[in-house]
Amino acid sequence: MAKSKRKKRTKRARCGRSRIEGCMREPNGRISRARKSREPIDQLAIQMRMKHLELTYEEAKNPLSGSYIGRLYLLGGKDGLSQEQYDVAQQYLVVEDQSLPHLVGSLRIVLNALQKHFYTKRQNI
Repeated sequence: MAKSKRKKRTKRARCGRSRIEGCMREPNGRISRARKSREPIDQLAIQMRMKHLELTYEEAKNPLSGSYIGRLYLLGGKDGLSQEQYDVAQQYLVVEDQSLPHLVGSLRIVLNALQKHFYTKRQNI
């Protein structure tokens, strides 16, 4: 009885379409329809850093070399930035990127005042 069950299992395992070998596959196992394999996007960024900034491959691979502040930090010592200076520069970039909606109202008030000031001057002339 054990032999017949084993034969049925192996027979079921062999059923179905055979897997096509020698082709590129997507991470999920499907056959890829792409003609060529793509280079990772990071490789392009690394190559551009190497070309434009004249860095070695290892230096260009470092994510800090992607920004001006990071490159200054990598120089270190006299020529570059210290850890504290780098942290402050990163905080500045974060603050600079944020939109400041609380200033919009006060800016609107100031612009209205300026418009009234210059508009009334033109009418008096």
